[in-house]
Amino acid sequence: MISAPIKRFLYSAFFFCLIAIGNTTGGDGEKLKVVELSNHNWELVLNGKWVMIFTDHSACESCSDLQPIWEKFSKWSDGLGIQVGQVEVSNNPTLAGRFMIRSLPQFFYVEDGKFRALKAPLTKADLFLYLERKSWENVEPIPDWKSPSSTLLAVVARLLRMAKYLKNSMNTMRTHYGISTPIAYLIIGFEVFIFGFLLGFLMIVLIKLTTPSRKTIPMKLRLK
Repeated sequence: MISAPIKRFLYSAFFFCLIAIGNTTGGDGEKLKVVELSNHNWELVLNGKWVMIFTDHSACESCSDLQPIWEKFSKWSDGLGIQVGQVEVSNNPTLAGRFMIRSLPQFFYVEDGKFRALKAPLTKADLFLYLERKSWENVEPIPDWKSPSSTLLAVVARLLRMAKYLKNSMNTMRTHYGISTPIAYLIIGFEVFIFGFLLGFLMIVLIKLTTPSRKTIPMKLRLK
């Protein structure tokens, strides 16, 4: 029987051999297959098999350390029928909110629209083994109502987008038009009030249109 430490050493040696072979056989010249995902194209992962990685290279040191791993994985993952997608959180904060990202790097395995949040290891050798062994198959999928593709998270994403718009509007009023902070807050508050009023009015109209009206009984019939 081979002990666990020896097994781990052998797997690590195998991993570094693969990296060395890739570098000496023109691996750097190969076209990387990591797909850059954003707010505009993230729905690509709803079809087929994907490994998604959320990173922020400006604030996450381990993200930079692990970058070569999923780049190598993306080159040979075609044999598993898996595509690799990467989201840069600093450029896509709304998408990060939609996926409820709390720590980085964050991994998801997606198969036919079913999401699994992976607690992947943060060392190069262990991450390689995690991907090679398909350890995500032991993780329960996220429930449909909490899935990033659900209606609930779509509403959350729109609210986050609106908050970003209001923040940008505030900065524009202060920097480009020289409007003082209190006045800018009043303008933003007025915009929010008008939007809330219109949204509430629209909901009332929809309820009226979709709810069947109750038939009123004439008073004379009631007395009888």
